[in-house]
Amino acid sequence: MSERIFVRRFEAELGDSPARYIERLRVEIACETFCSGERSVKRVAAIAGFRAEERMRRAFQRTKGIAPSEYRDRFARDTD
Repeated sequence: MSERIFVRRFEAELGDSPARYIERLRVEIACETFCSGERSVKRVAAIAGFRAEERMRRAFQRTKGIAPSEYRDRFARDTD
């Protein structure tokens, strides 16, 4: 199967491009990591598979409409 056909079929089945789908999965991993108590944005970005904090920040803005630090401050579990 060619890459072009794969992308078309992927989009037809899941309603999103492969890249956007992976980005959404990474944001969800980051959210879960924040909620489990991790406080460092840099560490969460690495755990979730983002190459840089800035990439995670832009992905959060696109998918959640807020910055990762704001998400962390609102939803992270206190471990103290």
